[in-house]
Amino acid sequence: MIIASWKDILGQAEAVNKLKHFISSGKLNHAYLFMGPQSVGKHTTAKVLACAINCEAKGCGKCSCCVKITRETHPDVIQVAPEGNFITIGQIREVQREVSRKPFEMDSKVYIIDEVEKMTAEAANALLKVLEEPPDGVVFILITSNLEGVLPTIVSRCYQIYFRPIAIDVIIDEIVRRYEVDKDRAELVAKISRGIFGNAIEMLNSERRLKRREFVLCLAEKLKRLDALGLANEANCLTSEVGNYIGELKLKQEIELVEVEEIVANRAHAARFKKRLIEKQKRERGKEEFRAFEDILDIFSSWYRDVLIITGCLNEDLLMNTDCVEKIRIFGKGFSLQKAQGALEIIQETKRMLRFNINRQLALEVMLFKLQEAV
Repeated sequence: MIIASWKDILGQAEAVNKLKHFISSGKLNHAYLFMGPQSVGKHTTAKVLACAINCEAKGCGKCSCCVKITRETHPDVIQVAPEGNFITIGQIREVQREVSRKPFEMDSKVYIIDEVEKMTAEAANALLKVLEEPPDGVVFILITSNLEGVLPTIVSRCYQIYFRPIAIDVIIDEIVRRYEVDKDRAELVAKISRGIFGNAIEMLNSERRLKRREFVLCLAEKLKRLDALGLANEANCLTSEVGNYIGELKLKQEIELVEVEEIVANRAHAARFKKRLIEKQKRERGKEEFRAFEDILDIFSSWYRDVLIITGCLNEDLLMNTDCVEKIRIFGKGFSLQKAQGALEIIQETKRMLRFNINRQLALEVMLFKLQEAV
């Protein structure tokens, strides 16, 4: 689903009203800092703001300009995201080189810098110089979920917009309204997505993610009965599923590259934009691969979290996997609080390891063996 209008931003009325005031008054700030928890709509709002700045109808969501921005194929809306764990000095130097050049198609250029807290010290200082003397016709939108990690002098040069967490009940009602699903299914999707609206929508629309969840929960349930070969085979199946997904994503990206030549008429501009897009696509594949493995670990965590709740005789309304309550009860019989907590710590340690350049299949295998020993 392409999100390209203010009305599609959920639960952020205060932030939206402030930004709409900037647009209607014609007095845009040169830099905005969007801050708040992860996955509450900051990046979506950045794209909607970019549309509103450049669309003749102030963000109609339907014109060629809006469609290209929301699909992230517009040459005048430049996205910057971490390469690996950091935003590097090389990335910001590229911004410095490009920022004073005229837009290809629009009146204004927009730079969306995601996870700005991950800039290296050199990159942060280089960006600060740009923000201190911003060129005309350029708007920066910086995004962070960790304000403490952002250089204070950068914060002081931006208009700050705070995004609030979205209540589970609001997410459930919105899913029911938008997708006409029953409330029980909406509640399940909202809970297993940990109250993150974007994840909930992706889960609702992704058969792959639902099958992945089913596979992982089944594995967690039968873990104690598997031998060493079985554990290794299960880890291989999970890794292969992620590999297939990344392969499909790469095919879609190749189609997107072909479309670039049709989108950007000027051949020189098209070549520059295509190079930028290739780099972006590579980062996106790496990010999606990491997200897929993290999703696997989050599903394991949800199982043992629910076991912890059942074992501790706590409120079952807190369960995430509401469609597996009876299985969790059976699994949790004779299960101690210490075992459940130990399993969660093993998964958390694996999640920390995934942030480094390690063999992810091997990390999964090691985790499965440790979980089997722990339970």
